[in-house]
Amino acid sequence: AAAAFITVKKIRLNSVISVSFKSFTSSIISSTSLSSHTLSITVITSFSLLINIMIYNSVRLFRADSENSLISETVI
Repeated sequence: AAAAFITVKKIRLNSVISVSFKSFTSSIISSTSLSSHTLSITVITSFSLLINIMIYNSVRLFRADSENSLISETVI
């Protein structure tokens, strides 16, 4: 039950991130006052942030899974 809850939480978090990321990039693109240099820096920074969030989330979930399996092995 705990693993299923963690998976649902992860999917929900990723969908929230992708929705906010899409609205963020569309608001940047709609702004015409930005130069192409500023736009490219903003897009690269946004992608880097998104990748870092996904890596952090994966590592956190992996640690939680490792702790859960260690606890269940100890109980058994």
